[in-house]
Amino acid sequence: MVWLFSLGVVAGVYRSLSLVIVVMVVVLARAALLRAPHAWVCGALVLACAAAGRVSIARVDADWRTIERAAQIASGAPVRLRGWIDEFPQSGRYGTTFAFATEIDGRPVRLWMRAARFDVHYGDSLEIDARLGTTSRTPAAFFTSRGVAGEARARFEGVRDIGSARGCPLLRNVLWPMHRAARCNLSRALAGESALPVGLLLGERGMLDRPAYEAVRDLGIAHLLALSGMHLTMIAALAVLAARWTPRRRDGVVALALSLYVGVVGNVDSLTRAWLMALLILAARALVRPPRPLDSLGKALLLMVLCAPHAVLSVGLQLSFVATFAVLVCLDRLPASLLRTPSPRIPAWRRVAIRGAQGAAIAFFVSLVVELFIAPIQLHHFGRISVVGPLATVVFLVPITALQGMALAASFELPVVGEALAASLGWAASATRDAVVLAGSVTPKPLALPEPNWGWYYAAVLVLCARPRNAVALAIAAAGIAVSFLLGPG
Repeated sequence: MVWLFSLGVVAGVYRSLSLVIVVMVVVLARAALLRAPHAWVCGALVLACAAAGRVSIARVDADWRTIERAAQIASGAPVRLRGWIDEFPQSGRYGTTFAFATEIDGRPVRLWMRAARFDVHYGDSLEIDARLGTTSRTPAAFFTSRGVAGEARARFEGVRDIGSARGCPLLRNVLWPMHRAARCNLSRALAGESALPVGLLLGERGMLDRPAYEAVRDLGIAHLLALSGMHLTMIAALAVLAARWTPRRRDGVVALALSLYVGVVGNVDSLTRAWLMALLILAARALVRPPRPLDSLGKALLLMVLCAPHAVLSVGLQLSFVATFAVLVCLDRLPASLLRTPSPRIPAWRRVAIRGAQGAAIAFFVSLVVELFIAPIQLHHFGRISVVGPLATVVFLVPITALQGMALAASFELPVVGEALAASLGWAASATRDAVVLAGSVTPKPLALPEPNWGWYYAAVLVLCARPRNAVALAIAAAGIAVSFLLGPG
């Protein structure tokens, strides 16, 4: 049922009454088949979820109109705003960005503030002379998905601290100082090579230079830099190693480590989704129930969209959710040859080589399936898709994972060892960045394709998933995908 409730929220956010009707028919038909006496309760809950999504997006739209009116009245002149920073601010090459909660015409709104580089903190109360409605290349969906209803720009001299602190005391006094200390330690130790480690550890990719950013996009490996379940896996592995002497408390240590890391990073939708999913799986283990990752994914999505329905519009959330779904589906369908344990009779070096080859093949296979699932979303939002994404993922998966682990260790100020680690991390970050740029310059550019018909496309993909080793199913799936591109997104 959690999937139907989530679909109800999605229908409300996208204002799709037809989708709500489809959901209702599915709920009632399922209830009739199961002879459920209280089917109307499920239907009412789906409608309530749709209403929550509709109200959330309507509120953000009303905030947009309020800001647009204020920008028209100001006619480009600075507007004085009083408010506070209610997300962790991020530093980039071109300044500081943060979500700013304020009031315009007596209406509480949130603005995405772009300011000259200066040191601000979560919870700071500020008075800012800002220009509203500045034209931006950032899609409006990015702002809406964060509950931000507009954009503003400010100069250093137009910002004044008005003293009182706001926000959650835990974030303000504990987690934000840890985030800032990690960023400062890495920036001080690595200087110009801190962009990639800071982005991998804290999700702040604003320091990444343009050539590296374009290479990452062309190679189709942005998911390796975006904080998600892959990065949480490393934190969980370290927590398991730390708790190896107390196996009974292992799940608690893992949950605490993941929660601390997610809290220090701040508001990253893909990371929050992975964290919720991990906690739900750990809770299922504690209740002596066999954990079902797909159910946990659905519950994590429902919790996120109920807390912030507008987050459904986030491109990052859409891509990470569909990619995770694809990974979970794929893991049950891996070829047996990739999971076969090497014979203990062969030499150790051959066993290691076989394990390495199997790992690379699994990474390529999973990445290929993920690309298949997320292709319509990429084409819808970006109009093109990388042709080397699965291969580039295999090539850069290990170096980027190692960089994150080194960045985590280097974020602590350690005497002697810390200096050697920082030097090694700086060299590794520089080498990885240069390798990414080089690979991006020699590989084919992303392929521009029309957006497919989503219904036909995913119907074909489901056929392929149901019978992955059947030649007839493969032919039907290939034909369905081809037809989906011919029909278009109608």
